[in-house]
Amino acid sequence: MKTPKKISAKKARTRFLSHIKMLVKYWANVDGINVEEKLDGLAFSILATIDGSSIELPAMDLVLRPHESDKDYCKSNGENWFEDGQVINGCELHYEFCNMKKC
Repeated sequence: MKTPKKISAKKARTRFLSHIKMLVKYWANVDGINVEEKLDGLAFSILATIDGSSIELPAMDLVLRPHESDKDYCKSNGENWFEDGQVINGCELHYEFCNMKKC
């Protein structure tokens, strides 16, 4: 038996992307709904994955990473800016999406 070890970032990324490919194939083959409904289902499923609703993967954080010059540029133009490092999913995104789309 192998000794357990942490999963590398590369393997985690591969698992995530493979899971997204599986979701695409699933929603592409759903019958009885139109394209917009399929795309809504796919978006909901991806957000649910990020939220940790998949047994394949843990929850993930979405972190804003604006360009280093964005803050100064926005300030000089009297605009609001995105803060580097801000986590934007301190909630269940798939429920927020559903509420926006009136699922």
